[in-house]
Amino acid sequence: MHPAQPRSAASFSCHRRPDGTVVCRVRGHVDVDSRTAVRDAFRFALDLVPSHCTLVVDLADLAFCDSTGLNALLRLRHDAQQKHTHMVLSGPGRQFRRLLEVTGADALWTVHPNIDAAVRAAASAPRPGLPPHEPEAR
Repeated sequence: MHPAQPRSAASFSCHRRPDGTVVCRVRGHVDVDSRTAVRDAFRFALDLVPSHCTLVVDLADLAFCDSTGLNALLRLRHDAQQKHTHMVLSGPGRQFRRLLEVTGADALWTVHPNIDAAVRAAASAPRPGLPPHEPEAR
């Protein structure tokens, strides 16, 4: 028998880029035990993003997500729409992609393979109601 793998608790980090795009990174296990942390992190992320900008939820380090996490993302999507904020996902692993497919939620988001692709797409997307923005200097 193999020893049980320790479960990594959910953790989050959010930051706003100069173009207004907010990246919220989700790590570890998102399930019923982390529902309060998920709700608080997503509220914080949505508060950071200006209207008519993009919120990228980076799932590259998400180890596991159950219906609690999916429901939190659906709520975040609804709240983002109310704020006129575009929300995309980046880097979801096999387990989460399967959860999206089984539930039909895969049709609700643009999913990018990684954070760089998501940020590039956000930088080139038109933002109604705001003046055109310059690409971020490298």
